[in-house]
Amino acid sequence: MKNVSTSTYAIEAFDKLPLGSFNFGLQERIIKGIKDAVKFKLPLNAELITNPAEVQDSLLGAYKLPFPKVCIEFDVDCPNTPLGCMETSVAKSVCTYAEHLPSVKSFSESVGLHGAPDVEGFFAHSTVLTENGVWVPTFFAAIVPYYIKGFMREKGKSKIPFSCFNMGGKMGKIGYELTSGITHLDMVNEYYLDVSAVLNVSLCSLCENVDHEVKKAPKHTNKTRLKKGKHAFFEYRTLVIRPNQKHDRASSSNQRRKGVRQHLRRGHIRKLHTGKLTWVKHSVVGDVSRGVVSKNYKIEG
Repeated sequence: MKNVSTSTYAIEAFDKLPLGSFNFGLQERIIKGIKDAVKFKLPLNAELITNPAEVQDSLLGAYKLPFPKVCIEFDVDCPNTPLGCMETSVAKSVCTYAEHLPSVKSFSESVGLHGAPDVEGFFAHSTVLTENGVWVPTFFAAIVPYYIKGFMREKGKSKIPFSCFNMGGKMGKIGYELTSGITHLDMVNEYYLDVSAVLNVSLCSLCENVDHEVKKAPKHTNKTRLKKGKHAFFEYRTLVIRPNQKHDRASSSNQRRKGVRQHLRRGHIRKLHTGKLTWVKHSVVGDVSRGVVSKNYKIEG
């Protein structure tokens, strides 16, 4: 069904796996997390206003998950996006679960990884729809610090430091046997788009001119599904970007002529003509026609 939360399909995909398919108790943790999470739906390929290669360094110390647990859903139309747990297939849709971590180091050590920084961050796991129409939980996950001071990354690559790991366990034919040859770089490349989606939701939630619009769960459909013993669909949210008149007026005529792309403007201190200092919140500014906001996204004029 269209216009429903795909988080329900992610839970159903987990139901088909034997209990304890993942090591470290992550299977149960993810299932419960998906149920409790606030759901967001993004446009095709999670295109919004930024990606990990473009985001300003000054923003990296500011972003955090808008809620302790979130699910971010989006369709994929990238022919070169492989699906590691099904080597002969590609991902058509993604449901990424992200959970706030008070300490990346503590969580990393709980799953057998050592040397992680003692900073805040999030754990991310994705369930994907294959081109064969089957939802499959991926058999690896990502650990993402919000920010590491002094972290440097090659130009054009993600400025967000993150690491991926195989969650192990007895995966069977569609799991461990196929992912055993997947390298760490392969896993990181696959999670690049997923981490970008989380980053977009996190940064947009900081902006004064971005609102959450709630799409209610379908009552009648859910009633029928529950009678059949299926999981109900969840409500989900979209992000509504509203024009920011204050920033538009503050833009110079020269900027308007150049047609600056739509982008995030970091919160900053502004000195008024009276000499008083005021704080200007983060905002989405620029010309949407020149930017990366998807045409499927809701822009209110």
